[in-house]
Amino acid sequence: MRVQEETINLNGHTLLIRNPEKKDAPMMLDYLKTTSGEIRFLVR
Repeated sequence: MRVQEETINLNGHTLLIRNPEKKDAPMMLDYLKTTSGEIRFLVR
């Protein structure tokens, strides 16, 4: 699913909602490895 890029201001922080790009792959893999190791029943 593709999402339209959107910027949100939240409590003084800027949050960018967008589709991942190739440059995001290493960060996303680190996130998935970390979260999959935290909870045994986490849906992957």
